[in-house]
Amino acid sequence: MLQRIPLDDARLYALDDTARDISSLCRAEAVLLAFLRPANEPTEHFINELYEKYADIAKRCRVLLILPDKAANDPTLARFLARWQDAEMLLDKETFVQYGFRCTVTK
Repeated sequence: MLQRIPLDDARLYALDDTARDISSLCRAEAVLLAFLRPANEPTEHFINELYEKYADIAKRCRVLLILPDKAANDPTLARFLARWQDAEMLLDKETFVQYGFRCTVTK
């Protein structure tokens, strides 16, 4: 199911700790923004599906994987990253409970 979902802007971090806002990452193109909770469902199922279909999806839109922290040590995610090293990953270091995933609202 693909659809437009309005999202409050949130601060995320590149793996080098550079702060990035969602709004700056999602401009003028289709983006699959996946807030992941490794070692939990439905994240495990999603990562397995993405493993198989990443090349096709990445041709159609930018894929951004949002992880709770650098310590996301999950075999399913490790398998995905071993195959798709160019996948864009960002870290979410703060909590935004309204959406049920980790993220912080900036004003």
